[in-house]
Parts: sequence; C-alpha cells; structure tokens
Amino acid sequence: MTASTHPAIHSAKTLPFSLLFVGASALCVVSASAEAGGWRSHGTDAALEAGQLFAPPSTSAALEMVDAVRDTAATASGVMTAASVTGSSGPVILGNLATAGGPVAAGALSGFGVAGLQNKYLYSDCENVDACDAAAIAGYAGAGAGVAGATALGAAYGVGASGLATIGGMVGGGMAAGAVGLIALPAVTAVAIGAGVYGIVSLFSD
Repeated sequence: MTASTHPAIHSAKTLPFSLLFVGASALCVVSASAEAGGWRSHGTDAALEAGQLFAPPSTSAALEMVDAVRDTAATASGVMTAASVTGSSGPVILGNLATAGGPVAAGALSGFGVAGLQNKYLYSDCENVDACDAAAIAGYAGAGAGVAGATALGAAYGVGASGLATIGGMVGGGMAAGAVGLIALPAVTAVAIGAGVYGIVSLFSD
C-alpha cells in the first residue's frame, strides 16, 4: 500500500480541516446564541462611540469608505474569478484559479467581503438592534463556516481537475461547477446564516 492511500495518513491530512470546520460552525452557533440571549458588548459600543466623538468627521467618513471599498473589492474579486472559470476549458480553469490563489482563498476573500457589505448596508441601522447585531456577527461566522466547508471539500477531493469535477458532479455539473461552488460557498453561508439569525432573533424579541 502506498503512502498516498494509507488510511492513517489520509486521516492525518484531513484532521486539521475537520477541526477547522467544527470550530467555525461552533463559532456561528455560539455567536448567534449569545446575541439571541440578549448579550451585547456595551463596553465595545461605548469605546467606538467615544472614538467617533474625538475623531474628526472627515477621518471617520474616510475609514468607513475604506472599509466599503475593501469589502466591495473582495466581493468583486471572487465574482470575477468565478466568472472567469465558467464555460472555460480545464487548463484555463486551473490557470485562473492559480492566479487567484486557489478556489478556497478566492472564496474566503469574497465571503468575508459579502459579510462586511451586508453588515454595513443591511444590519447597521435597523429598528431591531439586537437582531441586527446578531445577524452581523452570524454573517461573519457563516463566512467562516463556509470557508471551513470549502477547505474540507478541497482536502477530501482535491482542487485539481479530477477533484473539482467530482465536487461539481455533486450538483450535476463538472469541473467549472466545482470551482464556482467552492468560491461561492462562503458568501452563500454568510448571507443565509446572517438572514436566518436575523429572522430568529426578530421573532423572539418582538
């Protein structure tokens, strides 16, 4: 039996990815549960408000603009990478993914970008403050869980031609579908978990 197929070696390779997935999922659950239970970091809120009082308005606006540009650029990067592999041949797909740092890295970048944008534009000024706070945290945790899931899939099947084709086959597609799926997963989980937590907290806080 070769080293590449030895069960113990395969388990050792996949264990860190499994732990990452469990950790990110636990973070999502703990964050959502804590916010749903009414916990809020008032000390942090007070510190941020105090900083805004002493910071020049132009500086505060500039920092917000930088955050928005960063998150928009990160999201756009993932979208462009996904678009570049759609309908492309195998070598082109692998080349474009390599340029972007791989499908998992591209997905992580866009996933946290999406979480930042929805935090800024959807969950920053709501009537139900507790629901907004919970959803904002859950969005980031959801992106982390999506990255962990994409990492686990990549570790289990690989991110080469055959691995991506296998992953894409799970949704009835091929190599391109596998690449797009890994890239999109963190963004999808960020939106889904953020919206889900918002709905749940809103339901129980009315």
